[in-house]
Amino acid sequence: MIHSGEARTPHHVAALIGFGASAVCPYLALEIVRNDEHESFRRLSPDIRERNYLNALESGLLKIMSKVGISVVQSYMSAKLFTAIGLGSELMDNFFPGA
Repeated sequence: MIHSGEARTPHHVAALIGFGASAVCPYLALEIVRNDEHESFRRLSPDIRERNYLNALESGLLKIMSKVGISVVQSYMSAKLFTAIGLGSELMDNFFPGA
């Protein structure tokens, strides 16, 4: 499980799951969504804003998975389907073994 303030977008969630996370809790993004005072969000309750954000993350993750032909998260978990560009081999070996 990953409990992170850095994960905000579907790509962040997809990368974390693709490298082995069984769950992702984007606590900072959820806090911002619930408490943002932007005028376009004022008419929505914090619960609806949170639900909309989580639905957006889920649909984005499903779109990413479908582009590589995967339909269930369990098959995507630890798949390491990403290509590293610009990272040295020592860094890859230490932090992303098998990628």
